[in-house]
This record gives sequence, structure tokens and C-alpha cells, in this order.
Amino acid sequence: MGSTAARRANRQLVTALTGAALALAGCTSTIDGAAQPNPTALGTPTGTGPHGPGAETSGAGAAGAGTAGSSTAPNSEPESAAGSSSPATGESRASSGAGSGPGTGAAAGAASGAADSESAASTTARTAGAAADPGTLPVFAAAAPKVPAAAPTQGCGTPRSPQQLSAPAAAAGAVTIGINDTPRSLNGSVGSTYSIPTLQLQHLITPLGAFYDDRRQLIDNTGFVSCTVTRQNPYTVRYTVADAATWSDGTAVTAADLLLDWAARTNALDSGTLQYDDNGTIKSQNTPVFDSDGMTTGYASKVPTLSKDSKSLTVEYAKPHANIAESFSRPSVPAHVVAKRAFGEKSAAKATAALVSTVQALGKNPKDAAALGRLAKVANVWNAAFTITPGKLPPADLRVTAGPYQLTKMDAKQLELTANPKYTWGPRPSVRKVLLRIVQSGNGPATAKAVSNGELSFGQTVLGQDSDVAAMLGGVKARAYPADSFRQLYLVQDQGPFAAKTYGGGAAGAKKAALVRRAFLAAVPRERLAAMQAPAKGAGIEGDLGNGLIDSYVMSPLAPGYPAVARGNGSGSWPSKGDPARAKQLLAQAGVKAPAVRLMFLPGDRRREQQLRLIAENAIAAGFTVRLLPEQNFYSKAVDRAGYDAGVSGWSFAGGTASSAVPMFRSGGAFNWGNYSSSAADALLDKLMVAASSAQEQSLATQIDKQLAADAVGLPLTQGADLVLVNPRQIRNVSDNGLAQGAVWNYWQWAVPR
Repeated sequence: MGSTAARRANRQLVTALTGAALALAGCTSTIDGAAQPNPTALGTPTGTGPHGPGAETSGAGAAGAGTAGSSTAPNSEPESAAGSSSPATGESRASSGAGSGPGTGAAAGAASGAADSESAASTTARTAGAAADPGTLPVFAAAAPKVPAAAPTQGCGTPRSPQQLSAPAAAAGAVTIGINDTPRSLNGSVGSTYSIPTLQLQHLITPLGAFYDDRRQLIDNTGFVSCTVTRQNPYTVRYTVADAATWSDGTAVTAADLLLDWAARTNALDSGTLQYDDNGTIKSQNTPVFDSDGMTTGYASKVPTLSKDSKSLTVEYAKPHANIAESFSRPSVPAHVVAKRAFGEKSAAKATAALVSTVQALGKNPKDAAALGRLAKVANVWNAAFTITPGKLPPADLRVTAGPYQLTKMDAKQLELTANPKYTWGPRPSVRKVLLRIVQSGNGPATAKAVSNGELSFGQTVLGQDSDVAAMLGGVKARAYPADSFRQLYLVQDQGPFAAKTYGGGAAGAKKAALVRRAFLAAVPRERLAAMQAPAKGAGIEGDLGNGLIDSYVMSPLAPGYPAVARGNGSGSWPSKGDPARAKQLLAQAGVKAPAVRLMFLPGDRRREQQLRLIAENAIAAGFTVRLLPEQNFYSKAVDRAGYDAGVSGWSFAGGTASSAVPMFRSGGAFNWGNYSSSAADALLDKLMVAASSAQEQSLATQIDKQLAADAVGLPLTQGADLVLVNPRQIRNVSDNGLAQGAVWNYWQWAVPR
């Protein structure tokens, strides 16, 4: 896994499938060579049809939904997480990182189940946090108030000061939040350590820049970094750091911190590819390669300029970019700490100046050998130094923060965060101490029990099955929040039974491969897969449970434009019930007999494995040979397309914007694991990235959906939903924004009962 695409895919994306253990009720198969209950082999086309609904829906291991208390997610996705070398268990979600461009409709979508108008008590809670009487506050916070959409020429979200977001009340009390695993790094932008717990920790220890609230409204926290579009052609954006912003060691936050994020997250100055040891750990290298998300790659490749006072960073984009607000408004780690370690320099000022001059030198001459060598040292520190060893508190310099909280203690069971009293450039935390406690992975009822008995103030899991039992425990309040995450089935198109070259290449080979792909997809029973996620009736869950089915490749069901896209993209004719007979006809038309398909997935969640088995059994009934491949290192395998032909993974839309799906389908995209390539789709996807209005976004999304369906790249399967479990005796005013941060997103609004 040494390619640039590989390292970029090890991260930000995804929602990674995860959960409990391999125990599939009433099913028969061989999974990766291991015998399973009952004697029918899934490896040969026996003609056996799919099981009845009871077999797939009985029992289940709840998967964590990618926030506090979810079952484990070593990397991310409503599945797990990208690129981790440790086992994934639990269902989680990670944001793709793509934001919303000006006027693209990102500020949309009412939060599930929350009223548009707020009560006086909840309004007070949202603005005053702990200052409000906790006894008057609801367990679950009302949706954020609607804000005016940003002007199209600004493009940076709706400006809000820290005072508009929260009252300057002193932080008090403590809460304990369940998380599914030890966070893997203090640097949340590193791909190989990407995970939902890491994202949650990052949200609490880094200063809040532009962010999405629970209405998917893009908010620009002007108290930290103000974002201003200064020129339309070339598209130029200035990011200015507030004078008050200071790292906890006393060093000022400057544009140099944003510049380091630019160098790391655009990969614009990379030279070479990442190298890994046998344990999947990134090796120290002599050439600069950042293991980052790369979400702005190709859109801001010109080295930015710093203002004379080092407070502003001016970035020139190749074209208007949908992620400008979030791109460089929240530095991942302090530049001076990275530079001091990289250059062996004791002075923060000298180390930072050396970093800036190194980047600027490469802007003038990308082949400057000395500068490349210096930047390689920076990349090595950025990639690896902030990695967390479970149970071991990182060194003090790596815990320097400019955010609302600082990591102060850590052991094998929990991390202790203490409110940063100097933090005034963002919404101030209402709770003084936050304990992130590692709960039993892959077990929703275990999380609920801990909430019920007071071990946890709140936790989170995925809606459905074991979650139903969890919600019925005494003393637990449960609310469902539809999430911007979904599962997808994708087909590998550069090798195996779905590739044109397998059938001789050329137009004839491409036609035959397309027929085989359509045949496999025709057998997929999407409706039954969605039904398997529904919770039991009478489970006592508040909120909007949704229907679980998703009818767009690129548009979130939570986006306001989704209904129009779903009506116009032809999804009514997409495979939904599963039709083995139609699949047989397509195989016969292709002239291909019993094509062998290796279907890879992340193991651990019983419900997901039941869904995979149902897909496999329908395909077998259609004449395919199917082998299910549970793979703990799913994401590293997915990146290299090694030894498999189809995969089930997940994705999360950022703020409901369609542009966040671009890396999945554009040629060479970081998360285009099927290696799909279409000049027609690329042209539409490029336009989508710079859509100037919600109407244009909807039109392009509709066209893209049609193109992807015609090319049979795969199928969107089911939408995710978070289930937040709260002990109202310990905390109130909890919310969930449906994104990677989940129920920790509104830390400044939490209220601890006296």
C-alpha cells in the first residue's frame, strides 16, 4: 500500500462497517475458508434462494454509529474507519471532509425530530450553556436556530462570533462519555490513524473553525479564523487568525499553523509515496509525503502567501472549491511544536520561521533538494509523532492545544480532558471535565447498561436490533438522529469478473463486463437490506427513524434537494427487491457462466454480515459463485484492490453536500476503490465541485446518478442513523449533528444537573 491514492484513502472518508462477532443466524456458507453453521456452501451456485426475513433480522450485534459510545471503529465510516491496522468492530462514520460551496444548499435540512421553533428554555440553553438552570432544560437539545444563508460572494459560511454561539459562563461539573476505542492520534487529519474516537477527541481539543450544526448549516466561527473571498478570478480566499488565539504553551496561533495544514492536507509539495513496515506503520522517509486526507488536492496547489503580521493566509484556488470554509480554518496541530521536533530547535519562533521558509522555498523551486529534505522531517513528525499509545499519556508538547479542552490524564480505561480557561476564540465549554471512557466494543446493550447505571453520562450506538433492547433499559432516554452516512456496494472494474480486460478488452469486452455488473446488481435486494435495520416497534425511541433506503449515489437523504434528485435520477428502476431471474437473463446475454465474485467486508457486526449473506445468496441463485471475505484490514485491502472483486463500505456526506462524494467516483479519486473511470462522469463531477447554487447542485447530482447507474458502478444501499442514549440525571441538552462528531459536537451547550 504505497501509492498516493492508498495513503489518502486510509482516512477521512468513510464510515467503516464494524460490530460484534461472527454469528449468523440460520445461514450457511464458507467465509474465507472457515466453516460456518449449517452445511450449504456459499462458494458454489447451489440454486438456493434467499432466506426469509426472519433469518436475517433475528438477533443482532449493535454497531456503534461513529460517536460517543459506539461499538468500535478502528478507522471510520458507518462502518469503522480507514486504514487502521487493528481490528474494526462497530459501526461508525467519518466525514469526508468536503464542505459546501457558496449557495450550494449546505445550510439545509432540519435536524431530525427537532422542532423549528424553540422553547424559551432550550433557546437559553443553546446560548447560555451551563448558565441555564439544568432542571429546566430538555434531555435532547432543540435544533439550532435557523441563520441567514451566507452571501454567494462570501462563500465561507454564516459568520457567528463566540458570543453569539455561547455565553461566557464558567465551565463547571463533569461528564463521562462512552467511546468505542482509544483515540489513535492527537492529529485528527492523519489517515493511517483515522478513527471516530480520534475525530471526537480532535473536535474537543482543537479550536473550532468553520463547522456544521445539527441543521447542516455551515457556521463560520469568526472568533478564531475569519474566511473572506477576496477575488473571484483567480478564486482567492483570505483566512485571518484572531489576535486572541493562543496555544496553551503561550505561543500565538498564526497563519504559519494554517500554512502547515495547507502543505499537509493538499499534498501539493509531496515527493514520493508513503512506505509502511510489516505492521502497517508509516516509515520515516527522506522525501516529504504527508499521510493526510488530500481533500483539497488539485484545488489549491500554489503555495499561499502570509501577511506581514503572519496573521493571514491567502490561498489561491484553481477554481471555486466547495470546501473553502473548512479547508484551512482549523489547524490540526501546532506548527511550532512540529517544527521544533523536526529541526531540533528549542525556539518556537526560529522553528516556525524555518518551516515557513522551507515551504516558501519549494514554492519558488519544487526541486530544491535542501528544502525537500527539511520538509521530509516535518512530514515525518506530522505523520507519526502524535500517535497515541493506549494507556500512555503523550508528552506535554504534543498535548499543546488552542482548543476548548486539553488532554490532562490518560490510562487504559479513559482519557481526561480539562476545560481550557483561556479559550475565548470559540464557544466556551460549559463542562469543566470530560472523561472519554472506552466501553465494550461492538455491544450496544453494554453501552446502554453503563448509561443506565450511571457509569456513562451518555453514549451512542447505531439504530436497530440490539439498540432496541438498549433503549428499553430503565433510566435511559433514547433519541434517533438520521445520519449523513450510508453503505454502498461497489464493484472493482480493473480486474476480476467485472473488468473489461477479463473478456478481451475493447468495446466487446466492455459490453460484456457491463452486463455481468448489471447482473450482479440486479440480484441485490435493497429493500430487504433496509428493512433489516429497522428497530423493534415500541422500543421507546424518540426522533425520526427514517426508512433506511437511499436512492442516490451522491446526494444525502438529509439534503433539501434529495427528494427532487431521487425523483429525477431514475432510481425507481434501480434494483430494489432483488431479481435473480433477471440477473440470470443478463448473464446469459453476456455469455458468461458462473462468474466467481469475492465479496469483501469488514467483519464484526452480525446485522451487516446477515445483509452480506443475503446479497451473496441472491447472487448465487442468479448463477454467480460467491465467496464472502471478512477482512479486518478492509481499507488497506480496498485501496490496493488486492484479492477481491466487490466490497461493501460506507461514506459520510459532509453537511449533506453532494460534492463530498466526488472522491468516490472521479477517476483517480482517493476513495474510488473500484477504479471506475468515465470522462463523462468526471466532467459532471468537476462541475459539481463548483456548483454555484442548490438548483445547479441538484441538476448535476441527478445527471451523475444517471451516469453511475448506467455504468453499473455499484449501488447505494442503506442510510445510517445514530441512536443517542442519555442519563438525564447526569447531563441534559445533548444533540447530534449526524456527522463524524455526532453527539459531542455541541459541547458548549451541555448542562450538568446540580
